[in-house]
Amino acid sequence: MPTHRATAENILYAVNLVVSALIVYALYRMLANAFRAPGGPGSTAILVLTYVVIIVVYVFFAKGILIGRFRGNGVRVSANQFHEIYRIYRSQLETLGIKREPALYCVQSNGVLNAFATRMMFRNYIVMYSEILEAAYEEGEHAVSFILAHELTHIKRGHLVKNLFIWPAIVLFPLRLAYSRACEYTCDWVGRSVTSAAGLQGLVILAAGRKLSARVSIGPYLAAAGAERGFWVWCAEFLSTHPNLPKRIRRLWDGQAQMTQ
Repeated sequence: MPTHRATAENILYAVNLVVSALIVYALYRMLANAFRAPGGPGSTAILVLTYVVIIVVYVFFAKGILIGRFRGNGVRVSANQFHEIYRIYRSQLETLGIKREPALYCVQSNGVLNAFATRMMFRNYIVMYSEILEAAYEEGEHAVSFILAHELTHIKRGHLVKNLFIWPAIVLFPLRLAYSRACEYTCDWVGRSVTSAAGLQGLVILAAGRKLSARVSIGPYLAAAGAERGFWVWCAEFLSTHPNLPKRIRRLWDGQAQMTQ
């Protein structure tokens, strides 16, 4: 697998893991003490346990319904369906050293630009919304390759599995979100490392859309975006699972310049 630039991903995961362990332990002690108390468990303990069970069941079924929708309505990419995409996909699987092929689906998106990796019941899935797939087609093979490599890196680095272990850290959501943003930086860098410079256009599509991304001048765009500062810009990123797009593009843009030196 290509190496990736050092990010805070590993450190933030370790911190989230410790926080999650402490939260689970505190919850366990609270419930254990309540159930051992004279007179039986207190109403508060029962209420907390009930809420925990409800949340777990809700998340499980919500994830199942999401996967059921794109499996039931999407187009499975294969050697016989979108074969050009599948060829690129197979190449990225080999490059990244992923032996078990995640199912790849194209889903109609009503104009939404997105792609994501998800997992359920020991199976991984990659979903590309039709709008971003159309845009990637127009930009060329490298944009498609970047998007696929980015999502596959989530699987290769175990982000989907790791999220299960640090789920309790959602209580401290800024810490949990910081880890998510660090993972995105890692996936961006690996995606760029296995594509050409043109792969960067895969991120520009998210900034300007399918029709206008080819007209964006990256240098002026980054310069203008760098001037957009202030509390609300910072707050929007702080409360997001993804870094602001100009930051993601700049990291790859600067790294690209270093590669050519």
